[in-house]
Amino acid sequence: MKRYEQLLRIGCFTWEELCDFACSRSAANSLAQSYLKKGYIQSVRRGLYVAINLADSEPAVSPYRIASKITQSACVSRHAAFAYHGCANQVSNRVEVSSAMPLRLLRITGQNLFICPPG
Repeated sequence: MKRYEQLLRIGCFTWEELCDFACSRSAANSLAQSYLKKGYIQSVRRGLYVAINLADSEPAVSPYRIASKITQSACVSRHAAFAYHGCANQVSNRVEVSSAMPLRLLRITGQNLFICPPG
């Protein structure tokens, strides 16, 4: 549980960050498989994970932070950017993401991450 608490503080992490955290690739692989099976972490997409809060089974970080880590060029855009900064009038369960890489729609525990084409 000590490692889970540390991952909970990190919130959203990549496979490379997990390998650094676990000190080896084999230890990271067994840790990821074990925690995925127990529901401590959730795979967002290949190589990107989010820690799950056990109290409410929701991600430990906001969907905006998850969206910004999808790729290195990803950024929260459009209405979601206004909502993040408190300038939107309406509450939405959509988070729009712009990225230089083509991506597909992702769904994370009730939050839709919509991928917008660049430009």
